[in-house]
Amino acid sequence: MIDPILRTKYALKVKELLHKNGKLAGLLFEAKLNDKHSPLGGSKKEYLTYFTPHFDLHTMESPNKSIQN
Repeated sequence: MIDPILRTKYALKVKELLHKNGKLAGLLFEAKLNDKHSPLGGSKKEYLTYFTPHFDLHTMESPNKSIQN
């Protein structure tokens, strides 16, 4: 889990490390889990602010076969 204060730096570092045609794939929690310790969550809107300035996003969606909270 990446602390929210480090997420912008994370997106920049991934962009720096990826090959020109590289791809980033991951699992992001779209829920407020904890504020002060892992697991830390977030929202799609928040995640988009970190990644859209640096990447061409092709897919960012919630699973449709997930167990309800």
